[in-house]
Amino acid sequence: MRIVFRTRADHAQGMGDLWGSLAIADAWSGSAEAMLMLCAGDDTAADVLKRSGHRFEMVRSADEERRLLGEFRPDVAVINQLQSPPALMTLYQAHVRLVVTIDDVGEGAVLADLRINVLYQAPGAVTDCSYIMLRREFAS
Repeated sequence: MRIVFRTRADHAQGMGDLWGSLAIADAWSGSAEAMLMLCAGDDTAADVLKRSGHRFEMVRSADEERRLLGEFRPDVAVINQLQSPPALMTLYQAHVRLVVTIDDVGEGAVLADLRINVLYQAPGAVTDCSYIMLRREFAS
């Protein structure tokens, strides 16, 4: 299975979505054929991704993101950001068989195949606390 993670992270917004995505990527790293982290963000986010050891690309435009999805050919997309616009979700639906959102209350979230919203109780989403993303050092 080929998994792509998509998130946003920068100094102004914060890094929580990126850290959550990395927690999931770390947990799945042994079972996925390939993983790619896509991040719209700044140099701070790029530094975190470099240290993570995961393959990543910083995305700056929709055209670049479309190209990366076409080259990587993911089976699953995990979109972990608060406000996904419909255009972003439509792009992922066109390139990926299963699209999952995490804590997304944007207009585009309703287009996902599976929505997990532990922080924000969104109608139609899985809201069980067992889906909270924790890095291994916090899980015990």
